[in-house]
Amino acid sequence: MTQPDGMKGLAPKPEIPWRKLLIGAGQAVALALLVGLAQAGVLPAGAAALVAGLTLVLLLVPLMVLEGLQDVAPGALWVWCALATVILGGLGAWDRLRLYMPLALAVKNGPVWAFLPSPGIVMAGVVLAVIGQLTVGVWAQTERFFAPYAVYFVRARRLWIEAFLSGAFAGACWLILMMAARLLGLGALSGLGRIILKPAVAVPVSTFGASLGLILGRPRAMAIGEAGTGLLSQLAWLLPLACLAAIAFLVSVTISGFDGVWRNAPPSVVMLAMAAGLIALINLLWQSGSHRDMPRPVLRHAATLAAFLLVPIVVIAVYALTVRVEAYGFSARRVIAGAALAVAAVFAVGYALAAWSGLRHGRWLVGLGTANVAGTLVLVGVLLLVCSPLADPARIAVASQLARLKSGRISAEQFDFTYLASQGAGFGHRALQALAEDTVGPQAALIRARARKVLQDTQGQVALLTPAQRAAQLRVYPEYYALPAGIARKVWRPAQGVPPCLVETGQLCDVFPAELTGHPPDQLILVWGGPQVWQTAVVGMVPSSGWQVIGTFGGLCHSTVAALRAGLYAVVAPVITYRTLEVDGLDLNVAPVLGPSTSCARRAPKQSRSGGRSHP
Repeated sequence: MTQPDGMKGLAPKPEIPWRKLLIGAGQAVALALLVGLAQAGVLPAGAAALVAGLTLVLLLVPLMVLEGLQDVAPGALWVWCALATVILGGLGAWDRLRLYMPLALAVKNGPVWAFLPSPGIVMAGVVLAVIGQLTVGVWAQTERFFAPYAVYFVRARRLWIEAFLSGAFAGACWLILMMAARLLGLGALSGLGRIILKPAVAVPVSTFGASLGLILGRPRAMAIGEAGTGLLSQLAWLLPLACLAAIAFLVSVTISGFDGVWRNAPPSVVMLAMAAGLIALINLLWQSGSHRDMPRPVLRHAATLAAFLLVPIVVIAVYALTVRVEAYGFSARRVIAGAALAVAAVFAVGYALAAWSGLRHGRWLVGLGTANVAGTLVLVGVLLLVCSPLADPARIAVASQLARLKSGRISAEQFDFTYLASQGAGFGHRALQALAEDTVGPQAALIRARARKVLQDTQGQVALLTPAQRAAQLRVYPEYYALPAGIARKVWRPAQGVPPCLVETGQLCDVFPAELTGHPPDQLILVWGGPQVWQTAVVGMVPSSGWQVIGTFGGLCHSTVAALRAGLYAVVAPVITYRTLEVDGLDLNVAPVLGPSTSCARRAPKQSRSGGRSHP
């Protein structure tokens, strides 16, 4: 078909990728249905594992299909996606099972986030999906699983750029939803604003944004990669400075000894960050290894030196972690640090061998590509182990702490039983149940008493609340207000005046910020109960002990709570310690936790207010 004379020379418009858009839309609809069921509270107890596994699959596998449609043969692509479905589904299910063992303790009608995979397992899934997609794509291109490193480099660069664009589109969709909710909250459609921020809406919309970013960004990923690589390679000029910092650290450790290394917590994390920085800078300079123009000699020598420096840095990090484990046993964080050090050790040895071989044969960093492939394979294995029952960090940590207690290395008085409850997931809960019936050993009576006390304090909780679960049970008004992270990270214990949403699953609280002391930070008003009488607690930051319940407004009527939700409140002139909160004509004063109930009677509005602050 010929073009008219007036249109000759114009490039044809690209076809709209309807098939890919349908896949992305189907992914969004499936997620909306799944998350909507969890949000509605109709899922039965024990369904958290199934929902989490399906959610992780729906988040990642359709994106893998979209990425591989053009490059991978249909048969190979479907086989790979089926394998990925099994792996990701299993990892997502275990992410919930490990928290809710036994299944009878699973969340029933709990908050929606209790049914979804944790951010950590999602990030691990993204890394595994990208590496798997890289391997399948290289095989489709060369029909070899072990191809020249330049092929891996070019495809990996494109994949990570596609992943970045996909994440950027998803983040942009989330920001648009937040801005829309805030704007709607200023008018008569505030209810609609709250709806669009619900997980059943926000998660599918953001996921469709990720699909759209992948579809639109894939044709441009190669050009972006070539331009971006040239720009990022300029960061390699930081290599000499990084080498000087690493040498200074090694010299200081040599002079002052190793005692200060392991006393500072967490030392291994700092050294892991240093090693990761050196590895990244070396790769920014070396790239695919096929250099038409060799880098300047100062950069080549710096890269060679950095490759050798990785070994002592990783060795010291292993030593620091070993000393802390011998002194305090394993914790979940130390298990994860040990897994990361195993990967770092493979890279360090491989890079040192590449640098040594390059010096011997006169070829700069020859074999660095092989070291990268080997380190990546070890990374995949470590992620699969740590995210599965085989090497679950909580399971290893609980076993380590119990071994210390049983062997007498730590007494029952010094043993932290609450760690088993707060950080041990389901393994810690089962360990506490066993300790509560323990009759062996001279400390058995004290162990039983301490374990039963912790179990009693946490009775009614399902797999003790994680910070993410606790935050999910706090509904913040207005929605755009950023909830302080400390209130969710704090391990709250059942006590007089402590809201149930901070210590039990399936409990929700409305949260309203107010500057009751007259100076930052805000205090938080937590409201729960209803429908007739609502209970309250005022939570604030206490310098000596962190977030605490500092008082209460007593019981509130439903109309007062509705006014709080609508933003019809303001702080007014201070009374003794805390300012008065005016809610729709009703004055509320902070009282001790056991103070009197608040009356629902309103007073006549005054002409002026001083020191007030309102939240729209």
